[in-house]
Amino acid sequence: MGMKAQVWWIRNNGFDGPAKGGARLWDSRRRESRRRGEELFRHDVDNFELCVHNLLAAPGSNKRKVCRGRGKYGHHGRTCGFGTTKNGAHKRGRRTLNPGYEGNQKPLHLKTPKLLPSQRDSMKQDPYTPISLAILNMCDDGDEVDYMELFVRGLPVPSRKRFDRVKIKASETDEFTVKNLTVLAHAFEPAAREKIEENGGRCIRLSDVGSLPIDEKWMSTNEFQVGGDSKEDAAEAAEEKASEE
Repeated sequence: MGMKAQVWWIRNNGFDGPAKGGARLWDSRRRESRRRGEELFRHDVDNFELCVHNLLAAPGSNKRKVCRGRGKYGHHGRTCGFGTTKNGAHKRGRRTLNPGYEGNQKPLHLKTPKLLPSQRDSMKQDPYTPISLAILNMCDDGDEVDYMELFVRGLPVPSRKRFDRVKIKASETDEFTVKNLTVLAHAFEPAAREKIEENGGRCIRLSDVGSLPIDEKWMSTNEFQVGGDSKEDAAEAAEEKASEE
């Protein structure tokens, strides 16, 4: 006689669950009596005293365990309520046939190839808050704007709750008409930088830490080594020392 274990943590696949006549509502008669108000007398503190002998469990808290395999013609005897159509692993305990099992072939999650590192990187979200050229088109000629300036003006910039850094984004088909616009951002797409500079504007990149403008002097002092002088500064110091001598 085949008996199947009642394992509740496996996803329901038709055994004793919603796929067979719908989910069961345990203690439905007790729930209905409470819904009708037939147990309101228990809340009458003047006429009812709650004692140990008249305590009742909550509806559905005491679910009767199904006893299987007891009697050939019993309610859950013989096939234990799991039917006769599926044999083999379907009858020998629910844990022996896991969800996703495919008989006589490798499962889909094992056949699917792994993604390459470049493919995984392409699926990552861009860690910048995007600002389009359509928003910058709402500025006036000769303005100097950054994210907070656009936000204070009430322009429809996206929220910066997730990513503090800002990127100016554009495509080749976007139109940009503002003249002499100075934009401060952490990153610029090539198309956006080209369109801003074509109209006489400037693209000033901000550092990732501190959001301070990165100028040419900053690049020269940090390009070659960290914590020391660059080649240009070393040459200037040598010239000054030679002139003093």
